Amino acid sequence: MTPQRESDAALGGTALVLAILVIIIGSFMSFLDSTIVNVAIPTLQAQFGASADQIDWVVTVYLLMTGVCVPVSGWLADRFGMSRIYQVALIIFTAGSALSGLSWSIGALIFFRALQAIGGGLLGPITMAMIYRIVPRDRIGTWAGVFGITIALAPAIGPTLGGYLVQYVDWRLIFYVNVPIGIVAILMAFAVLPPLAGQRGRSFDFWGFLTASSGLGLLLYALNEGAVWGWTSEAIVLMALAAVWLLVLFVLIELNTPEPLLDIRVFRNRTFTLTSIMIPVIVTCLYSGTYYVPLYMQTVQGVGAMPTGVTLMPAALMMGMLMPVAGRLYDKIGARVPAVIGMALMTVATLLLRGIDPETPRTTIMLMMMLRETGVGLTMMPTMTAGLAVIPGEEIARASAINNIIQRAAASFGLAALTSVFTGSMGARQAQLSWSLTPFNRGFASLVRALSAPAAQLTHLPVIQSAQAVAGEAAARVIFARAYTDAVKDVWLWAAVSAAVGFGLAWLLRGQRPAAPPAGTRPVVAE
Repeated sequence: MTPQRESDAALGGTALVLAILVIIIGSFMSFLDSTIVNVAIPTLQAQFGASADQIDWVVTVYLLMTGVCVPVSGWLADRFGMSRIYQVALIIFTAGSALSGLSWSIGALIFFRALQAIGGGLLGPITMAMIYRIVPRDRIGTWAGVFGITIALAPAIGPTLGGYLVQYVDWRLIFYVNVPIGIVAILMAFAVLPPLAGQRGRSFDFWGFLTASSGLGLLLYALNEGAVWGWTSEAIVLMALAAVWLLVLFVLIELNTPEPLLDIRVFRNRTFTLTSIMIPVIVTCLYSGTYYVPLYMQTVQGVGAMPTGVTLMPAALMMGMLMPVAGRLYDKIGARVPAVIGMALMTVATLLLRGIDPETPRTTIMLMMMLRETGVGLTMMPTMTAGLAVIPGEEIARASAINNIIQRAAASFGLAALTSVFTGSMGARQAQLSWSLTPFNRGFASLVRALSAPAAQLTHLPVIQSAQAVAGEAAARVIFARAYTDAVKDVWLWAAVSAAVGFGLAWLLRGQRPAAPPAGTRPVVAE
């Protein structure tokens, strides 16, 4: 690769702020879209009269196309320049959003979602890589923390905003909402982004692209559908095996290619490897709360979608506010201290979640989640920043692509693993408790007698049968709530174990203040 030149000027002042602002806008849209559509799936199915298999492709095609685009994002950025690819990705994503809103059939929606995913799949890794190219290394923590607000707020706002638009306005707005934001971002991108020119003459690693994109796509698809089809079903097992073999083949190809698509040799760097292990831990812990807490509140406690979103919003805001603070701490003292404190808080708060039951007040849940997201806010950006900060500027695009792949695979795998724990525990617990619905159980028989006494005055009802039915329904509701609660507690136990592992790994991060770049050197912005 072409080395960085000392004559290249870094951005500063207002130019830097504006450039990061437009990068944040693109990143926010990409992350927001990953969650806002999910709440609209039942509405979309009814709107288009789609089968369950057809409607699943609205989400699945986004995963698959992302798996195709992320591996090639680093090569495209190196070949054509980060700024140009970012601008193209914004245009594709905005156009895909507008067309998705105009969809007239389920087939059209799936096609336009695939187009949208091409833009979204490129935006993720490119945005992070651009931050590391335009910001001086001694200030990278602060600006990475500001950028991290999008990672925190977009997934939290997505379900609430999507639920509101679908319930009270129109499902098409979940796509149209990206259009005006995208247009503003496109105009700003052409106006304020530095050139960030690429390097001509780079060859394309076709076999690396083929094995990486197909392997990653199959892996994401298998993880997404495993809970539905069954983890031991023939289709899931075959897809998982094919994905593993393709990814192993990809590694062998990359190690023997002069210009690899993704330079996996970056894993020789101790810090990058360590943070790459910690990221799945953090993501798994994050999803165990952001996915299962609202699910529990709505399913067991009977809280509506909007009140649930309001309950969880303070925690998301807390995490968002702490991202820049954690970045500033990284600039001053390194990654170890904020990561250790953050992982400790995540471990404790996740264990506290195991105390939730159907009667737990919303304010208690709110405080638990605020404590938990405080830990995430302190941990996430210092960990990610520490890993990418050790990568030379000319390799940052491909390292960022690897980092993004790890995040996406970790999100899918972590949620799939937690779902497997939940479904297994739920089934076992329901079977264990179901005996209480028999007349041989004294508690059930007493409930039938208690319900029969007042009902005896209603001569037009079959008293005993009615009492048995009422008692059975009441007992079934209690059993479901108890089994669901116990299953979710098992999920949070495993999440706490994962956080405790992350706590141990955090101690291995370098604790010293990051070294400033040598005098006269700056991030490369143009050739």
